[in-house]
Amino acid sequence: MNLFLSKKEWLFLLITLSVSRIFTVGFIELISINFVGGKSVFDLLCQWDCGWYLSIIQNGYDIRPHAHDAGDAANWAFFPLFPMLSRWIVDIFMIGAVESAFFLSTISFFCGCILLFKYLKTLFDENTTKFIILAIAFSPLNLYFSVPYTEAVYFFLMVSVIYFCNERKWLI
Repeated sequence: MNLFLSKKEWLFLLITLSVSRIFTVGFIELISINFVGGKSVFDLLCQWDCGWYLSIIQNGYDIRPHAHDAGDAANWAFFPLFPMLSRWIVDIFMIGAVESAFFLSTISFFCGCILLFKYLKTLFDENTTKFIILAIAFSPLNLYFSVPYTEAVYFFLMVSVIYFCNERKWLI
């Protein structure tokens, strides 16, 4: 299993993925300033299902439904891997649940892109490989890899399976 990349490839990935994160956060900050009255970037990026994931990270799964106006909603519908890994990060680094979830999403996306880069190099030339990574890093749907959702972890796991199957490392 050769996970090594050249310095030039590492530099490309580091710059591309860092700039994509800066671009995403900057874009959200502009929206915050101009359209929603200065809410924090974390508040804007942690919407919808993020609250359910945070409730699992902080308190585990609900024993009975209690959420929403009718009191008929619970966090049971959400798979446990993302909240479990986030909780471990909270416990190890002693940071908040929101920061932990953002950190996990970012690291998962970065690791997924590294493995995808390695896999794509076996199929395409250098320019095509870089173009695909750039397209993923700056795609509008990349927003889902930037927020505390399971998509970044799923992306990493999916790319890992493809990469290691291509390497014929079946047990991994």
